[in-house]
Amino acid sequence: KTGKLRDGGQVSVTYGSQATKDASASLSQTFGGVDIAISAAKFETEGLDATKTSDFDKDEFERSSHSIALNKHFSAQTKLAANYKSSQSEGGLDGFYNRLETQNTDYTLSAEHKRDALIDARFDISKGKLRYDSFGAFNSFNRGKQTALKLVNTSRLGKHEKEHIITQGLEKSDSEYGTTDRKGQAMFIGYQIRSGKYSLQTNLRRDNIDVQNDGSSAKQFSSTSWLAGYGYQLTPNMKASLTRSTGFRAPSAGEYSSNSNVKSEEHVSTEFSLQHLSEQSLSRMTLFTSKTDNGIQSWPIENIEKIENQGVEFSLDKQTDFINFELNLTLQDPKIKNGSSSTKSLLKRAKTFASLNLSKALHDYNFSSKLSYSGQRYDVGNAKMKSYLRVDANLSRQLTPAVSASLKLENLTNADYETTAGYNTPDRSLFFTLKYNFATTH
Repeated sequence: KTGKLRDGGQVSVTYGSQATKDASASLSQTFGGVDIAISAAKFETEGLDATKTSDFDKDEFERSSHSIALNKHFSAQTKLAANYKSSQSEGGLDGFYNRLETQNTDYTLSAEHKRDALIDARFDISKGKLRYDSFGAFNSFNRGKQTALKLVNTSRLGKHEKEHIITQGLEKSDSEYGTTDRKGQAMFIGYQIRSGKYSLQTNLRRDNIDVQNDGSSAKQFSSTSWLAGYGYQLTPNMKASLTRSTGFRAPSAGEYSSNSNVKSEEHVSTEFSLQHLSEQSLSRMTLFTSKTDNGIQSWPIENIEKIENQGVEFSLDKQTDFINFELNLTLQDPKIKNGSSSTKSLLKRAKTFASLNLSKALHDYNFSSKLSYSGQRYDVGNAKMKSYLRVDANLSRQLTPAVSASLKLENLTNADYETTAGYNTPDRSLFFTLKYNFATTH
């Protein structure tokens, strides 16, 4: 982010479990009407053994990154921004490949111009490069690059008590990975109206994607997707809304290169929600159903006949004089349906999961804690992953107006759990961070 609000910067260092070291620095400054922000970071850890059945070695990892952002306001209506980001990483891996090196570089140029109620436009062009190399029993060297263009305009008509918002846009992308080339074009339009107690939103999008593998003839994936939503203010504090939408995802370049017969995913979802908003709390209940035809699974790359899910989500965000808390709970039934009667649980999806965030400020101290719960799940090969409860905590103090320190304790109860069957997760871990914020002047 650029230094539009104030000139300054920060330096942060962290040290903790698994010999983890993390350092970052950033600076934002305005020169001659141009906002400039630069940042750099370095992360290292000796890590842990990734798998439970391998050579019981620690798989180290390190990453370095830097970025620069420029932002120029030519007038109150026109702005030009440029961004550059680069990151490099390397680390150890279990299995056939014992080392991985990656490099990502991204360039983005953005222009914004607002003329009147009809013209509020933004144009983005971005280019990126990827290097992904594995070393071990089988060496693998992969290269990728992508170019993307996006133009979006927003028109606002009517008065504040009855406002019409019309969004129009075009997208174009071209990505190459290994021997695969993927080109995409899309156009979309959206309409939204707010009037009195009700609001209405409709969106329409058309995608055409061509994928080509190693010089073969291109295969095209096309779809028209849409969204329709309606909201009504039942009382000054209570709002109800209903949404119906479809979705589409064509195979990625990597998925198509692994299986040229893979089909695109088609999604349909419906949501009904009730929301209550007061001065110190926000609560919401959402009933949802979703269906996916030709879902693409990660390994092996192939289509699943049908995926279905339905359930309810509850959330409560409340501030009290004693403590602030945020509660989230999801009850669902994600399943794979093959044929008319055969069903099984969707991999890695729990039927019940929840989180509770607690926070308290007291003088110069800030305390926060997060409890995360997940019910049992199944992985590849019908491997069962048991339910778990994980507790994280954080304590920070403002030492001076410019210096703060914090302690973060992850997996406080040392819970033994898996997110992927056969792979380890960190034991109880402690991290200490020292941060210095400073302001600069011209």
